[in-house]
Amino acid sequence: MVNLNHFILRTISIVVILTFFRVTVSCNDPIIQSIEPVAFITTDSIPLKGVLILPQNEVKKIAILLTDVIYDVLYPEFSLINDTTSFDSKMVLKLVKENIGVFVIGRRESVIRGRSKLFMSQTIQTLADDTENALLYLKSRPEFKNTKIGIWGISETGCSAAIVASRNQNVAFLLLQSTPGTNGVVLQDFLSTPGNTGLNVQFYLALYSLMNTIVDNDVFYYDNERYNKEGFNEDGMSNLSACFWNSLCNINHTIIPKYQHLDTVQYQAKRKFLQLWDGNVLADDSLHFPNMKIPGIQLVDTIIQHWYTYRNIEFIKWNPDQCYPQINCPVFFTFGEADTNINVSESIVNVRNIIRKYNKNKFTVKVYPKLNHFLEDENIAVSSGKKDKYESISLGVPEIVYKDILLWFNGLSVNAF
Repeated sequence: MVNLNHFILRTISIVVILTFFRVTVSCNDPIIQSIEPVAFITTDSIPLKGVLILPQNEVKKIAILLTDVIYDVLYPEFSLINDTTSFDSKMVLKLVKENIGVFVIGRRESVIRGRSKLFMSQTIQTLADDTENALLYLKSRPEFKNTKIGIWGISETGCSAAIVASRNQNVAFLLLQSTPGTNGVVLQDFLSTPGNTGLNVQFYLALYSLMNTIVDNDVFYYDNERYNKEGFNEDGMSNLSACFWNSLCNINHTIIPKYQHLDTVQYQAKRKFLQLWDGNVLADDSLHFPNMKIPGIQLVDTIIQHWYTYRNIEFIKWNPDQCYPQINCPVFFTFGEADTNINVSESIVNVRNIIRKYNKNKFTVKVYPKLNHFLEDENIAVSSGKKDKYESISLGVPEIVYKDILLWFNGLSVNAF
């Protein structure tokens, strides 16, 4: 139960510092009454922006949609070709047609004051705090006093939504799309497996390419063992690639759970990385391979600083086993069976285990065959003229997905499997 004094103080602070104004929506759809751009300052002086999209008729519910893309918040666009990976305009319009308002809030923005940059990196924890502030703001408005307000999270932002619902009983419902159902360490292990094509792996590959330019000899050392760079392990992955992924997974398992502060995590991660890649270079090997190199300090700094940010550290620390059991409101988990961005099969198993173990009869899990991380059928998307995976997500989303979500929002049962 939320502490009443805490609730009142937080509400007062939000109302005092919040500014908002209404404008007429610039779209031809008659189902939308208004779009209200909202701007407010958090308790730690970080600016946030949002947009509240309201239906013409009485508002039955409001879904707070968490998005990574600030463009969606500043310029909400209701045409299929202008969707992004975190803003499905078709879904928003369908919800509004059912008299469900949507409050879109974005990640924190940086602000320059003098010569200082006022900005704390957005993590799932800070996004959870910002989402709770948005919830308090909506509850402070008289017209929404008795309105059921829930949260709609997609992928990583679903972790933030779940955190809020686990600690705030005012959250009326949760829609979690493609949110990882395993802890972050297990997820990162999955993303580093051979052949994975998830988004994070593309970032890993960029870092790995740096390693490849440094370790340019026939042999290299990793964890006190000598490897042939051109050789392959039992999974068919090159030795260099396998050792690179292993070093990051080693840090995820040994360093991330142990430390909290960013500087400490990065310092310990660098130490671990160098320890693994330095090894014990034998004298005779040094004679035979005088040009043998190990990753330099500058390269290690680049790898560690770019990957182990506040945001990624918190994501790796994510653990649904600590969060989901504390949630008492209805939750709709949706997964695409062809999702390569998360370990979807393990996520589904773990969520269902939590449902059974804690008797969560308000939780519903729906798995869609052939759909990806964005709940798209990629064949449909291509046939609809989609050229890029980020171009427009609603081009490839089957109608059954929209139908199920609307049924669930209206309190009707979904044929889950």
